[in-house]
Amino acid sequence: MADYKSDYLNSVLESYRMKHIEELINTYRTKRNAIKLFLNKQYGSHIYEPFNSGSYKKHTAINTKFDLDLVVPFKRNAFSTLEDMFEDVFEKLTEKYQHETTIKKQGVSIGLTFNEEDEINIDVVPARETSQDSFPLEKNLNLHKTQSDGYLKTNIHAQIEHIKAKENERKVIRLLKIWKACHQYKYKSFLLNYW
Repeated sequence: MADYKSDYLNSVLESYRMKHIEELINTYRTKRNAIKLFLNKQYGSHIYEPFNSGSYKKHTAINTKFDLDLVVPFKRNAFSTLEDMFEDVFEKLTEKYQHETTIKKQGVSIGLTFNEEDEINIDVVPARETSQDSFPLEKNLNLHKTQSDGYLKTNIHAQIEHIKAKENERKVIRLLKIWKACHQYKYKSFLLNYW
């Protein structure tokens, strides 16, 4: 009986793997890379190199509902407040992409939805190092929370490394996301990444 359940769950996981939509993923990557180039050009020496994050980077994405995430780590002195940083990135993205995408403020990110043949969702996460010149070594970042007057301290690199070596945990996360998608539950998927 256990083998049957295991085989069934593995077949479910296989059917939702990202490799089945590789052409679409390449379109997503192209959009994300264009946004990355644009932001590098806009902010130059005020940022560190933007990097990929989120469920795709953590290998917990499923092929029915996903986005690609791009973190833009600003240097501490680039903006006086996290809100100023967030608003400036939002304005620049709106200026550049308003005629080809829907742009909205989300919890700690800016969501861009490109309505092409397939809907393409990219989340841009403006972040700022916690203290001057600390990001290259520590990787700690502060994120602006749009729903409150607060911030969230995080280490996205540590989160990625934490889950990278945990194949069984990633499978469970993907199965829970599949279950959530099939039953159309509304809770946030990122909560599944924290045990």
